[in-house]
Amino acid sequence: FDSALNVVFGVYRGASGFSAVCGSALYALGAFPAARYVELRPLGGLGDVIIRDANGNILARYGCSYTTTPTYIGVKTGAGEAIKLYTLEAWG
Repeated sequence: FDSALNVVFGVYRGASGFSAVCGSALYALGAFPAARYVELRPLGGLGDVIIRDANGNILARYGCSYTTTPTYIGVKTGAGEAIKLYTLEAWG
């Protein structure tokens, strides 16, 4: 999120699979039943979205360019959606 709590980049998991979130746009990555971890890395203008399995293997990766510097790390759901969150780690 930026300082106004607008989404800068992230990941969305819906019924049809995972999507990378770049501002207000969604980019389909696919369905990954073996997915266990999602990494979000802000790397100086590039938001790296990585989906990994239980062994750390990369299942999908997407780089999202952004112009607004991320200020906050958080979780956002849509109306009527629920989230299961087991561990949230923020690095950097």
